[in-house]
Amino acid sequence: MRVLGLSGLPYAVAFKRQYVPGLGPAYDRMARVHRELPAMMLEYREMMRRFTREQARDLDAMRHALDKSRKLLEERAGTPPRAKD
Repeated sequence: MRVLGLSGLPYAVAFKRQYVPGLGPAYDRMARVHRELPAMMLEYREMMRRFTREQARDLDAMRHALDKSRKLLEERAGTPPRAKD
């Protein structure tokens, strides 16, 4: 599921081009949200880049450490190792 992808950008641009002020508060709010959407998509993309750069490696190391521990515990208990997911 893509929360904020580039696919929403053309829609936001089209909505902004068709916006006519004075049609009421509901339409004005929708226009404001669509105006802010491209900047939000850029912020989201940068957040995912930072996560990948700063935390994904650590999470992978933690997963590897837990896998090794599980394997050792299974060997000690005499149970067959589980299949990898």
